[in-house]
Amino acid sequence: MRMTSPRIRTTAFALAALAALAALAGGCDDPAPTRPETTAPRIVATTPVPGATEVYTTTTVTVTFSEPIDPTTVTILVNGVVRGPITVLDSVVTLTINNRLFQKLLYTAAVPEGVLDLAGNRMDSAYIWTFTTGWGPLAEEWTEEASGSSVRLNAVTHGSYDFLAVGDAKTILSSPDGRAWLRPAFQPVADILNAAFPIGDRYVVAASPGTVLASTDPFNWTEDRLPDSIANLYDLWVAFDGIYMVGTGGTSRTEGMVVRYQSPTSWTSVNLGPDLVPRSIVSFGGGFVVVGDSGLVFTSDDGVGWDDHSFAKEWGSLAKVRYASQTGMLIAVGSAVVTSTDGINWTEQTPKSASLLRDVGWTTLVVGPALHELYCVVGDGGQILTSQDLATWAAQASGVSTDLFGIARGLVPTRFVVVGDGGLILTSE
Repeated sequence: MRMTSPRIRTTAFALAALAALAALAGGCDDPAPTRPETTAPRIVATTPVPGATEVYTTTTVTVTFSEPIDPTTVTILVNGVVRGPITVLDSVVTLTINNRLFQKLLYTAAVPEGVLDLAGNRMDSAYIWTFTTGWGPLAEEWTEEASGSSVRLNAVTHGSYDFLAVGDAKTILSSPDGRAWLRPAFQPVADILNAAFPIGDRYVVAASPGTVLASTDPFNWTEDRLPDSIANLYDLWVAFDGIYMVGTGGTSRTEGMVVRYQSPTSWTSVNLGPDLVPRSIVSFGGGFVVVGDSGLVFTSDDGVGWDDHSFAKEWGSLAKVRYASQTGMLIAVGSAVVTSTDGINWTEQTPKSASLLRDVGWTTLVVGPALHELYCVVGDGGQILTSQDLATWAAQASGVSTDLFGIARGLVPTRFVVVGDGGLILTSE
């Protein structure tokens, strides 16, 4: 028998071991089996945090998940509505509010069930939390705009498309947005333009000396000078049977007057009495209310017969009256803010002051199924006051000490425009 040497046996064993190791190493090229990812995504953080208060009304709402999610499966609702575009970056979802939330209101935010992660795992229950807004920038943060004018601007209004501001020294200004202002080439004969009223995309203006201006658009106007018996026209209201205006005139030119104007050849006037200065008129409930200096208040059912319901002479003056049809409330401003449902009985909502309030405006915001009002009053010394209920008023910082005479509200975007002395124009949205 032939014998194998120990050296040969050792070599053969080593070769076999190397072959086995090579085979084992080759097996490592195959992937090891992995377990499927089955954990559903969950929400780990939100902004605003649950229960937050004084939240900015233009806040962005963010939701952070425990892992990246499928962007096509997620949405954020605020009071049941998607209020702007949603972006998704890995695990963070951001809702950018495109119409500001209402001030001082409790909101409910929700992420509906059905959110999927990248592995297809599903969040099976909705995530819901609440937060409360604070005072937002609407009527709180004001920006001064370039008007191109240095004279007193007495009034501003908003038609179907444009803002219109009028003032002293024959001034008419027009703007599509309240920020960029243009002056038409038309130069009225009347020197002081006191008030403007929109009729769709047209306007009517009351002026001193007693003059009526009418436009076909903000840049083209006609003008009608009334007889000398009408000295000044301070405010106007367009009703179904004509344009009603208030001012002074008569034989002494200091008597309170109400003028109903239908055309240059068709107009009538009512003399309210001597030494009366009516400043503003509004229609409500089929009738009219006029307010003015020294607490003057007159009411009429037909615009012809007028009843005197004036405050005591020492009470103070009323510069403007307007009717909030959505609440059925007359609002007059002057030495104070006063309100009434009938034009006869008035409730004082702010303390009397020697610094006059000059105009009032408001906006209606829709929050879910509910309507909410924000009232804004402007006046002398840069005063701006806001209220949601006409009873509680908060002073806002206008950033100016200039007297403010008029306020108007545009719709898209919701924006207040205020005008004042020295060509001042302020905007807030």
